[in-house]
Amino acid sequence: MMKKVLSVLWISVLGCVLAFAETDGLFQKAKTMQKEKQYGDAIKTYRKYLSEFSETKDSPVAQYNIGMCYSKLKDYNNAVKEFQSVIDKFPESKKAVDAYLQIGGIYQKKQKKYDSAVEMYQTIIDKYPDSKKVIDAYLQMGSVYQTKQKRYESAIKTYQTVVDKYPDSKKTVNAQFELGDCYEKMGDNKQAIREYQKVADNYPTVKKAEKAKEKIAELQGQGGKKKDKKVKTKTKKSAKTEEDLPEQDDEE
Repeated sequence: MMKKVLSVLWISVLGCVLAFAETDGLFQKAKTMQKEKQYGDAIKTYRKYLSEFSETKDSPVAQYNIGMCYSKLKDYNNAVKEFQSVIDKFPESKKAVDAYLQIGGIYQKKQKKYDSAVEMYQTIIDKYPDSKKVIDAYLQMGSVYQTKQKRYESAIKTYQTVVDKYPDSKKTVNAQFELGDCYEKMGDNKQAIREYQKVADNYPTVKKAEKAKEKIAELQGQGGKKKDKKVKTKTKKSAKTEEDLPEQDDEE
């Protein structure tokens, strides 16, 4: 009798081990395809994984990565659909927050749906207030207001929220610097200098501190003819910063 019980237990354990190996193997295969930029094959493999193993710890990641693959293929409509599936199927997953960010990024940078982008970022702020990605939502929202809609007062309010709520974050320096840029764009050079000075004083070891000092010198009339060139360089840098959205393919 005991031998039969042990035999049944052994078969059960072996079955679980084999099932796990099959699950992990299929998921890893899809990830490898994605890393090798075989996005079409990766999508098919992730879909197969989800059809066979829809409720594993890696399921939200698999669904999210399908969206990332479509995004890499520049098929943004399907990317949005797949990211929305992450939100609908796995709302409590960390990947749901990343999915909102990705949808917002597509609306912001690829489809020029700026109000929709702001809505995505605001949803993160409202729905996931304890997420570490909330600061990214604020920064991207501020970027929409600042660089796309030229709504500088709204951008200032958003960036100031970051400065006030997240003083210890490494990303806060970006908000502080952009406060200076917004005031400069509004023609309030005195306040712009004050904001840039805070960057130089509070974040002396980061690269933006030197840029802030350059901006202060320009606004004080010490930059001469270099002013226009510096402003253009700053604009290009801001555009590059907008592209900084999450691309993780694993749960954090």
